[in-house]
Amino acid sequence: NGYKKAWACYEYLVDNITYNRGMDANTGMYSTSDPATTPKEVLWATDLLNTGMGCCYHYSSVYVYILRAIGYDAHLVSGNVPKYGGGVTPHCWLYVNLAGEQYIFDPDLDMNYYTRDKGNGIENPAKDRFFCVRTDKMSYFYKPVTYHTN
Repeated sequence: NGYKKAWACYEYLVDNITYNRGMDANTGMYSTSDPATTPKEVLWATDLLNTGMGCCYHYSSVYVYILRAIGYDAHLVSGNVPKYGGGVTPHCWLYVNLAGEQYIFDPDLDMNYYTRDKGNGIENPAKDRFFCVRTDKMSYFYKPVTYHTN
């Protein structure tokens, strides 16, 4: 079913993609598409698929297109989230409309928590902290700025 496909793809991203913050500075460098005419959301997705690396923009872009292909009403959002030590940092995530409610999906943030837990010697860390969480329950954390249209 759609949910199992969505979960399997989420798990794949969390477990198999390498985080690389620097990828955002070179958007489109790893794509065969023309950066001058291709939406940056598509470039983020193709860069990740071509390299196996990316940051939150890449993870979320790939996942939004996967969810749309499965049949979900998925949307990409960028804005700010709290950062360690105070303040905020730019971030990208997505939400999905399900039965009239919005749910957040954030594979990059789950990957970061998962990796951090593995580094602390935790054998079975939870990897679904940011998978299908109602948006209203996370409004303290996610501060949207841009709702992407691609």
